[in-house]
Amino acid sequence: MWAKNANLPNVPKEWQEALDYCNNLTLGGYSDWRLPNVNELKSLINANEANSVTWLNAQGFFNVQAHDYWSSTTDAYSTDGAWVIYMWDGIVFSYNKSGYYGYDYVWPVRHVLAEELYNWVISGAIMHRGSGLQNVIMTLSGDASMTTSTGEDGTYSFTNLSNGTYIITPSKNRYKFWPPNWSITINDSDVSDQNFRGIKTH
Repeated sequence: MWAKNANLPNVPKEWQEALDYCNNLTLGGYSDWRLPNVNELKSLINANEANSVTWLNAQGFFNVQAHDYWSSTTDAYSTDGAWVIYMWDGIVFSYNKSGYYGYDYVWPVRHVLAEELYNWVISGAIMHRGSGLQNVIMTLSGDASMTTSTGEDGTYSFTNLSNGTYIITPSKNRYKFWPPNWSITINDSDVSDQNFRGIKTH
């Protein structure tokens, strides 16, 4: 998981300052941020793009700088240096960790635990004439498939979902529903109030 703001400190830092900044960062409810290693930084570069900065700034990130970014990886042949990546074109080279020229940009990253990938919830209710409609079969399709049914108060929920796009469709004999379905995108947060109105057909 990368910080959306690719220049959080807003100023270049020396290597040790960059390490300390990331290690002490709390962002988005997480406090396990760190400075990325050189391979993680390289993974951001799109080799099919002449300008990775413009491409990255169009992928949900912002403030990506067309300059050098620190990695946490020390240069094994010269331990006074650490590997950096020039974000514009992906060139990797060793840079002095401190001194007059030893200031580069910082882009924090964190390791996403497996349980964090499947912890979102979609919820809502089915109403009929001002009351909850019970025993409506709710079908989830798209990036996951499952079914549930509404409770006595007409509410339903789908749990343990990952980021993705889903469609919810209600069904019950002798009823139609408005809207017929909901198309939903989960992006790092729960989605609530996906409500339907049940209409008795006969």
